[in-house]
Amino acid sequence: MVYVLNNDGSPLMPCTEAKARHLVEGGKANQAARKVAGFGLGDKVMCSGQLCYIHGRRSSGYFDIRRLDGTRVHAGIHYRHLTLVERANTNLIYKEVMEVPPSGRA
Repeated sequence: MVYVLNNDGSPLMPCTEAKARHLVEGGKANQAARKVAGFGLGDKVMCSGQLCYIHGRRSSGYFDIRRLDGTRVHAGIHYRHLTLVERANTNLIYKEVMEVPPSGRA
């Protein structure tokens, strides 16, 4: 989901990347700022004692935060309730380690 602003600065509904690109190229909308209240996508934050990552941002200062496994912690929390732990300096990569069962051959 992508968050875009109307030309007058009012927020539009979240939409897909293709729809947002179409609106921005057509001059009907502007994309939300890269940093909102000092927070950006992928930043590691602390919320209610849980370590989370910023998954989505709105220009109003509300964020969609999730855990590393993708479970949503809060769909719209204000930046005043977040504490910055670490800024994102690269892409967020999730790595899952799976155990391979033994083949049964000796």
